[in-house]
Amino acid sequence: MSPESLDAIVTPLAIGVAFLAAIGIVVWVLRRAAIATARHAGAEPWPREWLRLLDRSVPASRGLTTAERVRLLQLSRDLIGRARWEGCRGVVVDETMQLTIAAQACLMSLRIPGEHYENVRDILIYPSTFVPRPACKRLVWMGTKDEQPEADLGQTWADGDMVLSSDSVKAGAAGPRDGQNVVYHEFAHLLADEHDLDPTRATVPQLFGPPIQCQPDVPNPDEWNRVLSESFDRLTKRLAAGEPSVLGDYAATKYAEFIAVAAEIFFEKPRELCAEEPAFYVQLSAFYRQDPAATATEPAPPNRNAAV
Repeated sequence: MSPESLDAIVTPLAIGVAFLAAIGIVVWVLRRAAIATARHAGAEPWPREWLRLLDRSVPASRGLTTAERVRLLQLSRDLIGRARWEGCRGVVVDETMQLTIAAQACLMSLRIPGEHYENVRDILIYPSTFVPRPACKRLVWMGTKDEQPEADLGQTWADGDMVLSSDSVKAGAAGPRDGQNVVYHEFAHLLADEHDLDPTRATVPQLFGPPIQCQPDVPNPDEWNRVLSESFDRLTKRLAAGEPSVLGDYAATKYAEFIAVAAEIFFEKPRELCAEEPAFYVQLSAFYRQDPAATATEPAPPNRNAAV
């Protein structure tokens, strides 16, 4: 190949790489600016009724200390301000809906070091189940359905968008011990991605050079991978034998869903999960830095007359 021919190939490629890098830098700067703006807003005092709203709409938060509740509201306000919220098919996304979603998401990450959910861009709220458009199907990354489009309750897309069902959000918050919570499920997908918890997604391809091998961001990565694999295998065998499981059928579809469903059960039925999969419960407890089985009780009804 002549130098002229080589130059004709290399020059456009270099320009293309530089262009993509420039776009990446611009997107990063804009996201950091949005995060800084949200944090500045979060430094302002929140409305006094937020504590009442938190107690009424997110019963799972009632067991937190006062300091933890304050931090939870700070993180929630940060997430609310950073994301773009949109109601679909007539849904009005009010302050209650925003705080219900953000507080449950931040309750999961409350004690995990570092920043979380920074890639969340849009949160779309549908009234009940929804059918994703085929045009968006190629963007589905960690959704609850990835075969033929059908009615769904929640999805997380690769471009930073999240779709949730309003009815499911309300039902999940109102039933903190039923083991079904679409907010926990979808935000668990994000945490799993941020911390490389899914071993099937441990290899990241690179434009140049060999792919990067990621290790789970947990106290003991090898132990995490071993216990996760063994627990997943036990679930598939248990279901194949017709035996019941607190994790249910959907957790057996793939590792990503196993981790997301386990998050729902960890926070809502921790004692049952600890009894069925004690080793995996220990791993989840180490990751979330919480031990809900130690304090799990039926939440008391909110005291609507209490002064805040």
